[in-house]
Amino acid sequence: MSSCTSSTSITVTQSLNPPQLSVANPALLTCTSPSQTLSGNSTVSGVQFAWATIIGTDTTVVGNGSTLLVSVPGTYFLLGVSPANNCPNAISVNVSADQAPPTANAGTPFTLDCAGETAPLNGSGSGAPSLVYQWSTQDGHFVSGAGSPNPLIDLAGAYLLSVTNPANGCTDSDEVTILPEIPVAYASVTQPTCQEEQGTVLVDSVTGLSDPILYSLNNSQPGSLYQFDNLVPGIYTLQVQGGNGCSASAVLTVNAPALVEITLAPEATIGLGHSYLIEPGLNINPTDIASVIWTPSTGLECDTCLSTLAKPFSTTEYQVLVVSNAGCEARGTITLTVDKTRKVYGPNIFSPDEDGSNDVFTIFADPFTVVRIKSLQVYSRWGEEVFELLDFATGDTNLGWDGTFKGQKLNPAVFVWQAVVEFVDGKEELFTGDVTIQR
Repeated sequence: MSSCTSSTSITVTQSLNPPQLSVANPALLTCTSPSQTLSGNSTVSGVQFAWATIIGTDTTVVGNGSTLLVSVPGTYFLLGVSPANNCPNAISVNVSADQAPPTANAGTPFTLDCAGETAPLNGSGSGAPSLVYQWSTQDGHFVSGAGSPNPLIDLAGAYLLSVTNPANGCTDSDEVTILPEIPVAYASVTQPTCQEEQGTVLVDSVTGLSDPILYSLNNSQPGSLYQFDNLVPGIYTLQVQGGNGCSASAVLTVNAPALVEITLAPEATIGLGHSYLIEPGLNINPTDIASVIWTPSTGLECDTCLSTLAKPFSTTEYQVLVVSNAGCEARGTITLTVDKTRKVYGPNIFSPDEDGSNDVFTIFADPFTVVRIKSLQVYSRWGEEVFELLDFATGDTNLGWDGTFKGQKLNPAVFVWQAVVEFVDGKEELFTGDVTIQR
């Protein structure tokens, strides 16, 4: 057995160095440069790159390779792994933005007259220094200064103002509408009446015109007079011209006065004490009536109303005069014939047996015709008065004769009666007859 020995050694080295990383400073995100490219680098060749950012509470990988196109401001991380030892490294870079737009204000609307008036627009901008202004229009017109806040214009229309911040290229716009001032002539017409058959046109006021102002009617010679008289009914065109070259017109109508026509029944018959409603028809509106007069007024409920109740006690001819607001008159006539037949009735038989039917003798008459029964007397066949009643209403069966005399029931027989009746026309008349008691 040999006792010889031998030995050898091994050297182990360690490499834990991460790769060195760098990112070029990015430019600002602006309205003209809405995206930027992040560019990463390393002193170690062959490094594998990745990009990440924080979304919410999570770190999220958003790209691979040495570059990343970004359009959102925030913090981004460049991740790198060395191919020699697989050691990682990371650095951050901030991406900033300047994308705030300015504020454009095209100003307050106003009006331009029709004669080429010039006026400046009142535009303005805010939010940054050294703003750039540019106006445009489709239907207006610039005299000068379309690249300034307050250009001069001479035509109505819609004007658009664009304001740009040259530092970041952001733009805002606002529009203002300039309206044309349309000249207007205001005129009134005094319409003809039945008394004054010609009308008048008066120009009350005009707008949008400058002095001197000239007036004409139906292409007459223009002049300074603004009232036109003695106009027959018809359609007229008013022309008004201003010293600024603008004009206005209006179409006016002079109307012929409406003649009044009455429709009224020529006659009617009524009973004494009865009423009749007179209702004339008219060809004009009630609001066009100036006055109504009935003559005579006797027996009329209203002598100034178009429709009225008539209650004459004798035959009467009524005439109505209607006057319109235009002064036109019309008349109508109606004759109310009063039938003075005095209808008074006394039954010729009654049965006072207290059965609730035909138990009382009394006088009946038209209540519209009769005022009262002044007296009623009943006599026996020998002329003895067996009943008398004074001053009572007609037809009241509670007030008549119950067939008794001095509290005793009379036997069936024929009796004579007489009654004095007062009528609504003031006349009194005596009526007589006979009545039979039947039991």
